[in-house]
Amino acid sequence: MSSELRFDGRVAVITGGGRGLGREHALFLAARGAQVVVNNRSPEPAHEVVEEITSAGGTAVASVGDVSRRAAAAAAVETAVDRFGRVDILVNNAGTLHLHPFPEFPEEDVDDMFATHFKGAWYATQAAWPHMVAQQHGRIVMVGSRVFLGMPQQSGYAAIKGAMWGLSNTLAVEGRPHGIQSNTLSVAGFTRMSEQIPDEEMKRWLRANFPAWAVSRAVAWLVHEDCPATGCFFSAWGRGFSRLFLAETHGLLSPGLEEHTPEAIRDRFDVVLDESGYFVAADQPASAAWMAERLNG
Repeated sequence: MSSELRFDGRVAVITGGGRGLGREHALFLAARGAQVVVNNRSPEPAHEVVEEITSAGGTAVASVGDVSRRAAAAAAVETAVDRFGRVDILVNNAGTLHLHPFPEFPEEDVDDMFATHFKGAWYATQAAWPHMVAQQHGRIVMVGSRVFLGMPQQSGYAAIKGAMWGLSNTLAVEGRPHGIQSNTLSVAGFTRMSEQIPDEEMKRWLRANFPAWAVSRAVAWLVHEDCPATGCFFSAWGRGFSRLFLAETHGLLSPGLEEHTPEAIRDRFDVVLDESGYFVAADQPASAAWMAERLNG
């Protein structure tokens, strides 16, 4: 039997940790030995989770504040450093959801989601980054969503989660020299936010198959020091865990620039779409090198 993954001596900050998935992440990491900062914009849920952790023999402290504001995000990280001396793990979980058809999407709802999801993650990560660099160790999880693939009434949410994926990939590149890893995790767990889904059959299916606590098992692996992955997009769905990646087909390579015309693309568009061969880039420089190699053939 393999040894249990433990987090003794590690310090984790969970944004939006008072309810739903964030609560489950906080509880599980604390149960495995982590010292946890539970951030939440409302005080009562944060303190309830802290009480639940400490009653079970774990160590946790609350940090109350809305991470869409830089000061609150920084305070969550400062709480970790002040109370426990370091910050090893940051789970950017805080979020909100608004559903509208794209032509009717109110600007204030887009702004609310962007501030909570993206700016909250940006602010918290900027605050944690210098500490992770100094200790040459850090694990960051951006809570993303496969909704960025496209889903009705979720244009704002999808766009923002796509932006978080791009941010995470860049953090992975910049973090490599400092022992900092960053990954994006799409989560499928039934929470209070899921109640907003208009499709009742979908809600019943989610409730039965995707308990919120199951996602925390995937989070725990991604933030463990033994996990080798960085710059990846993973998906946690009930008892399933998979990798979702962006690939580039081998595509069309015209004989020369003068032959590269709209008509040439039209006539061989099937080659561009052919998925039988593809390249998966680790980062943008790797993608550029692949293009150069193809051109220099």
